[in-house]
Amino acid sequence: MDSTLEDLIRQRAYFLWLDDSASTDATYFWLIAEREVMAEVAAQAATARERAEAAAPANRRSGENQEARRVNALVQLSPDAPYEQTATGIATG
Repeated sequence: MDSTLEDLIRQRAYFLWLDDSASTDATYFWLIAEREVMAEVAAQAATARERAEAAAPANRRSGENQEARRVNALVQLSPDAPYEQTATGIATG
């Protein structure tokens, strides 16, 4: 377990114990704290994943635009060459 994660759990368990110090079972507070911290970490990971997935279509479009610009640049480099642009791409003439 990552020491930072363990520290977060330990701190949460301590504060839970302070709120309800009638119980002296440290394991009880540790398990509650572990569940709460892990739920927060999972929620943060899901949010990051959703943001990455939302950005993915924009990244794909950007890549497609770059490919189109590259092909157009190749065609424009040699306008006298025997190439013709077709619906499916570039064909040699």
